[in-house]
Amino acid sequence: KQLSAPQSVTNPSLANSFSSRESILTKVERLLFIPDTKILWCFFALLKSLGICMEKRVDIIFSSSPPHSLHFIGYFLKKILKKKWVVDFRDPWETNQLAVNKIFNQMNLILERVIIKNADLVIANTQGMKELILSKHGKFISKEKIAVITNGYEELPEKELNNNQVNSSRGGKMIITFIGTVYPG
Repeated sequence: KQLSAPQSVTNPSLANSFSSRESILTKVERLLFIPDTKILWCFFALLKSLGICMEKRVDIIFSSSPPHSLHFIGYFLKKILKKKWVVDFRDPWETNQLAVNKIFNQMNLILERVIIKNADLVIANTQGMKELILSKHGKFISKEKIAVITNGYEELPEKELNNNQVNSSRGGKMIITFIGTVYPG
């Protein structure tokens, strides 16, 4: 006897129903956990981080996001340990596509501002990100306090780009692959 495929695969209306429920749950989750669901983990991570920082006698605190709630660990470590703090933004915070509504956006803008105002250095991964931060928080941070460190790649010298060995393996085509999410910001 042949087994039938699971309902969710064979019944598109069931799949759509699941998708819309998932969407509603995701929206509710985003409203309850500001700035993100990782906020629940931060208290325990802060305790563990304090122990590590004291044991290793760290000189500087570094936090990177997303998830953006991790910056709160850095914020409290800076305040408790009286250390310099570097904040690294790999993606926009308040303007990202996952924003739910105006109240949510405003709350996130305030939280982002607290982080930026208290950081000793802010790292943006693009010049556009730096400009975005300055456009939203320029009254609270100087442009000298924001550094741009792009995501890593190594430029090939022109002679290697034109090398037949590089181009012939793909029929003369260069293939670029991006795996991730693209959204404004």
